[in-house]
Amino acid sequence: MSSAEDDLLKGTKAIAAYLGWNERRVTYLREQRTNCPIRKRLGVGLYAFKSELNDWLHAPETLPNWTAKATLPTDTINGQH
Repeated sequence: MSSAEDDLLKGTKAIAAYLGWNERRVTYLREQRTNCPIRKRLGVGLYAFKSELNDWLHAPETLPNWTAKATLPTDTINGQH
């Protein structure tokens, strides 16, 4: 099996299992047209790539605000440079 095939998740059940979510949540994200990298193709259904999901999950815009603030030096948070 090639590395591209290892990276591919086929179907809602596989994507949900990889993310540790339920299938409805995966479908909901796709339906809401979020920037989540879950794709749909006629005749194939939903699919995603593990590497893209990992990048998306760790992107700053998908993290809670408190996480982003916690990684900044305290003098930056307090408005001092």
